[in-house]
Amino acid sequence: MESEGLKLNCSGSWTGSIHLESLNDTVDTLHSKIRAAAGIAQDGGGGGVKLIAGGRNLTDLTKTLAECGVKSSTRILVLQKATAAEKRDLTAASDRQERIKRLRSAVDKMAGRSASHKQRALTLENQDGSALKMSSEDQSLLMMGI
Repeated sequence: MESEGLKLNCSGSWTGSIHLESLNDTVDTLHSKIRAAAGIAQDGGGGGVKLIAGGRNLTDLTKTLAECGVKSSTRILVLQKATAAEKRDLTAASDRQERIKRLRSAVDKMAGRSASHKQRALTLENQDGSALKMSSEDQSLLMMGI
């Protein structure tokens, strides 16, 4: 364990302490050390993590921590960025939910229309040819199942 230098506490997607030489280390150095400690793969500029210190995003990788207003008592909030595949999955899931919502709305309208207009009411017959009696709620549920 390093006894000299600076120890910054982190919380969020990864919780722990990072040891740096001084506040003159760059934001890029902090990013690298946090990625290494958390086991997060690099993902381009800033690499897979978003760091927030004192309410400020640490996005300029060339600035020193002191220039960003970081002090030895500052807690670093670590947020893991979604990968491109995770973003695609989230978008696909959102699209799927929206399609299901539209479909449910259409089915509800269709089922309600059938129940409210007798000429469009759903009728079922058994094998003898006699009509089965169904409540409007059962008709609505059957239409949603179709």
